[in-house]
Amino acid sequence: MVAHKPDPTPISVQRATPPDPNALTANSEEPAMDEATEQLNAVAATTDNLHVAGSAFVPLYSDAGVTYGTKGCTYMTGSHLYMNYSLDLPNHSTVTMIRLYFNDTADTDGTLYLAQYDDGETYEYLATVNTSDSSGLGYSTVSGLNIELDNVNYNYVMYWMPGASGSTMQLCGFRIVYERPFLGATFVPAVMKNAEP
Repeated sequence: MVAHKPDPTPISVQRATPPDPNALTANSEEPAMDEATEQLNAVAATTDNLHVAGSAFVPLYSDAGVTYGTKGCTYMTGSHLYMNYSLDLPNHSTVTMIRLYFNDTADTDGTLYLAQYDDGETYEYLATVNTSDSSGLGYSTVSGLNIELDNVNYNYVMYWMPGASGSTMQLCGFRIVYERPFLGATFVPAVMKNAEP
């Protein structure tokens, strides 16, 4: 009995006969533009959310006295009352809304900033949201924003200043609504189609 050796050429390497280049022509400009528009619409900017618990924030100073409250909320009891959260959204995303979740029974308001840093050179607060009233669990919203993020030149954090020490001012989280950038807007392949007879 003779053993048969396997075919050394994998199926994935076998090539089909290439199409005749003379049989391919570019569509007229109008259909090509329609195809490009359809492709761009398929990957158009989409609205998305980032929702983060207050317990994900980290203190800027070791003596902040960060304490976990309950259900994702946190508060500070130390001297330097500052915390932040590194914001990691796609480059050229546009922030349209920020909502701050809190448990506030203090006399003063807490403040959440969207901060932009330039690697130790400069900083700027791009948006601000404050706690409201002193009625306990609640949220505040700033909307109608149009903040495009430039991750190449800057970095971004959510920066929390409670305004009061202790459990009367708890950070419970934040939500950011943003639009992802267009994908493929800088590269649209040529649309080719078999010539019609």
